[in-house]
Amino acid sequence: MDNDPFALDAMCAMISAVSKDFHVMWGTGSPAVAIEHCHNPHTRPDALVLDMALGGKKHGR
Repeated sequence: MDNDPFALDAMCAMISAVSKDFHVMWGTGSPAVAIEHCHNPHTRPDALVLDMALGGKKHGR
């Protein structure tokens, strides 16, 4: 999950390239959509990778 579509595409590609055992089920820039997927037993991931600055704010700078 990342609010930047280019970063999301890159992250999905990198995760898929790491191992054939890793499968990206879905990607989204919306926290609400991610929550829906996580609550659905058919789309619930084993692991969720997300951007820590979804609101676009840079902290500490």
